[in-house]
Amino acid sequence: MAKAAGGDRDHSEGDRVWQEYASSWADRFTAWVDRLPGPNWPYYAGMGLFLFLLQTAVVWAVGIYPVGTLLPPHAFIAGMWPFFLALMRYLDDRAAGALTTLRPALTVGDGD
Repeated sequence: MAKAAGGDRDHSEGDRVWQEYASSWADRFTAWVDRLPGPNWPYYAGMGLFLFLLQTAVVWAVGIYPVGTLLPPHAFIAGMWPFFLALMRYLDDRAAGALTTLRPALTVGDGD
């Protein structure tokens, strides 16, 4: 993972000091999904379906809506978490690719 100030261990690189930081739960989750076989999208879709069914079961059990009622806003709300996790993963990949492509043009750490 990347390094930034605010960790437990110090690593010296010349005159700079880097400190590792702990991964967030979202980073750990996306790394876990990456280790699973196959493409990532079915796992995020399955998470959205699971959250939708869980939310629907709760509102049915509590009696907010009659059993059998399925509302589009519930599907939207349940799908937001997996969508944003997948979006974060996609943007992380795009940013890493852009940094790799532009690394020769960066002058950070060249002693300027």
